[in-house]
Amino acid sequence: MSDNEFRRNFRTFYKIWHHCKLLILIVFTTILFTVATVVLAISGDIDITWGLKHPAFASLLLNEQAYDDDEDDLYADNDNDDVDKDDDIDNGDDSDDAVSKDASKDGDASSDASAEASGEPKVKKPTEYQETKKTKVKSRYYSDPGKVALTTDYEYQIASSDYYDDALFIGDSRVVGLETYSSLKGKATFFAEEGLTVYTMMEKKIATVPGSKKKVTIPTALKSRSFGKIYIMVGINELGTGDTDRYKNQYEDNINKIRSLQPNAKIIIMSVMRVTAATAKDPVVNNVNINDKNVAAASLADGVDIFYFDINPLFITKKGDIRSEYTWDGVHLRAEYYSKWVDFLDEHGV
Repeated sequence: MSDNEFRRNFRTFYKIWHHCKLLILIVFTTILFTVATVVLAISGDIDITWGLKHPAFASLLLNEQAYDDDEDDLYADNDNDDVDKDDDIDNGDDSDDAVSKDASKDGDASSDASAEASGEPKVKKPTEYQETKKTKVKSRYYSDPGKVALTTDYEYQIASSDYYDDALFIGDSRVVGLETYSSLKGKATFFAEEGLTVYTMMEKKIATVPGSKKKVTIPTALKSRSFGKIYIMVGINELGTGDTDRYKNQYEDNINKIRSLQPNAKIIIMSVMRVTAATAKDPVVNNVNINDKNVAAASLADGVDIFYFDINPLFITKKGDIRSEYTWDGVHLRAEYYSKWVDFLDEHGV
């Protein structure tokens, strides 16, 4: 290359650089970022899950509204179009078995009543589980526990008209929906926020205290307010953050903190609601992961002052996915179906 050609090329490059500095920097930065991301993904330091169904997006309330039944879901569940709406959860119990179980429960309830009347400590009842077919899972976030946690065995009462006066609900966007679209609005207290997790619920300023509109943390609010029942649902936002053991340990820490501040309150762990079959195709946001989190959280219940409520049978098909007609985005309930949730709570007063 001659000196003249070199000078011409240099001048050309200089003109391009002078007029397109920003564009060149953007392109160069994008290339560096892409290369770095690929290298980190290959090395296993980060996990890449594309799409709106990543936990960062799928678990948000997404401006939930009372959609009509004839409107399309955000994530259409075509795989479940052939599922009859009157499908019920198969409990697998014969009538004789059911009678036997009822008799056993009656005996346990009588024992509890006798113990309470005599002042003796109640007998703890660990969560019972139903075995399921185990699937092979390869994920850093979860495994298949091969079982489903059942609602705590207890002598539940029908909720009275003032039952929710001393009830507190803590949770993420699903609990926000419960407050917004159910009959509990104005009855119970809600400390809930879109995107809330088991890791942030004790730190975020989402609570209030009487006489002030200022937002405070839940621990701060619990120091100045007394509750008889505290319901908790968190977990959908944690599916891609840490593994199930970390989730359980943090959940236990939170419950212990709440117990220290509200020693007389009964704590109810509500199961993380499942997602539709279409949404569950995601490698992270899926029902195996959700069930693993539920099984872990349910192990914290003792049947005395900590209970586990499995609300999923209210909404799922025999295959274990939320019915597509019950949800508008594959994750959150349509407004008219929150009443099913409330009916369950009404029938399980503690």
